[in-house]
Amino acid sequence: MKASIRIIQPSSTGGEDLLPERIARLESEGFTILYDQASSPSPWPFTAGSINERTERFLSALLEPESQIILCTRGGYGASDLLPYLPWAKLRSIKHKWIVGFSDISAIHSAFWSMLNWPGIHGPMPGSSLWDLNATEDVDFLIRMLSQSEKSGSIPVSPLSSSNTPPPHGLLYGGCMSVLCNLIGTPFFPKSLRKYYVFLEDTGENPGRLVRYWNQLQQSGVMEGALGVIWGHLKDLDSNLDEEEVKRELASRSSVPAWSSQHFGHLSPNWSMVVGAKARIDPQIGKLSWSTSP
Repeated sequence: MKASIRIIQPSSTGGEDLLPERIARLESEGFTILYDQASSPSPWPFTAGSINERTERFLSALLEPESQIILCTRGGYGASDLLPYLPWAKLRSIKHKWIVGFSDISAIHSAFWSMLNWPGIHGPMPGSSLWDLNATEDVDFLIRMLSQSEKSGSIPVSPLSSSNTPPPHGLLYGGCMSVLCNLIGTPFFPKSLRKYYVFLEDTGENPGRLVRYWNQLQQSGVMEGALGVIWGHLKDLDSNLDEEEVKRELASRSSVPAWSSQHFGHLSPNWSMVVGAKARIDPQIGKLSWSTSP
């Protein structure tokens, strides 16, 4: 019997009209779906409820015995609101649950990896217009991964800088760059990314701001000893520069080897990646592979 999935809205509202069809798809794959739509309007238009309401719903999903997976409906704004109010000491004693989402949900992945060593899935969300937009294979892959105890996968990557040293094994960490940069200096961001492959993507940020975020990551010292950075899709750059030009500029400012991929980010298909997985890049075939044991 497949796992039960709790669907929650820890960030923005929206996408509720998309859920019935997508819930039906998940149920047809054998999952039991638990979902309760927020019953009252939010006092803040950017989020799906007040901080207290969203924290209570999230904590309930974490503690309930009925579900093994928490699937976020969409990103937007507000996930980092919840982090200081979660009972982290209590959560250390509960069984790991897979939390799925990307964009603003990167804050949750980072916090749960930093505080509890919980790996999380940076992957498609059913309240997003990107779900099944241009292809279905990324959602198919997510469903297969949620059906298996061991999570593994790979994506093509291409070099943006050269290195004479064969890339070693490391750990995988990343997500939406602007969201992650706003966690630097908090308990919800790793103290160091030494021996990590860092995957980064973003949307709606012009090249100047992307460089500013990258400067912050490097100048804060957290990237010291990192094994490399993989730049995913950079959407809506609001610039005359194309995406590859921006990636090359970021790579030229990088103290670590850099690669490019169009297989994750705010796009469709958006291939799932596991924060906290063991990872390696094979430069001979241009592939990032990752896996995590049960």
